[in-house]
Amino acid sequence: MPAKHVTVKAQSKLKTPVVTRYSRWVRLYTSIRHDPKIGMLSDHQFRAWINTLMIAGETEGGRLPSVKAIAYELRTTPDRAQQLIDDLIDVGLIDVAGRAGDIAILIPHNWTARQFQSDTSTERSRRHRERTRQQVDATGCNVAETSPQRNCSVPALTSVSDSEVSIQGSKNATYQTRETWPASDDEVPL
Repeated sequence: MPAKHVTVKAQSKLKTPVVTRYSRWVRLYTSIRHDPKIGMLSDHQFRAWINTLMIAGETEGGRLPSVKAIAYELRTTPDRAQQLIDDLIDVGLIDVAGRAGDIAILIPHNWTARQFQSDTSTERSRRHRERTRQQVDATGCNVAETSPQRNCSVPALTSVSDSEVSIQGSKNATYQTRETWPASDDEVPL
C-alpha cells in the first residue's frame, strides 16, 4: 500500500508541553506484544510509536501536535518525523480523526477507549472519607479522621501471652513477642 502523505501544520492551541515534576502517564497494554500491527514495526518505528503515545498523553484528547513539534520530541528532522507518522498511519496505529481546514487532526488509534479518564486519588480519598465518616470503632472514636486531641478512651493492653500473640480473625497468623526474638542474627534459624 503506498504511503499517504498527511501534512500536519502547527496548531496554535497544541504546543509542546513543558515536562513538570509530576509527569502524566499513559496506559500501555501488554497485549501489544501480540498485535500484528506492532510486530511489523522496525525497532526505530516502535520507539517512535511509543514516544508518539507519550506526546499524545501530554495533549488534550491525545491530539498530536505539528510535525515540527513531533520531530523535536523524537529528536529527528521534520522530514523523518513525517515519514514515521506516515508509516504509523499506514499500519493503523495513528488515525486521521478529521481536519480543521487543511490541518489533519491525528490521534493514536483507539486513544479514547484505551486512555479513558480514571478517577484521581483525591476523588477516591473523598469517597473513602464519606463512607467512613459515620463509622465508629469499638472505643467510640471516629476513625475517619485523626484529631490532634484525642477525646476517646482506649483500654490499656493488660496481658500478652509469654510466647505468641494471635491476630483475631486470622487462623494462621502468629507473631513472636519481644521476649522470644533472637538476641542476634547468629540465632536466626535459616
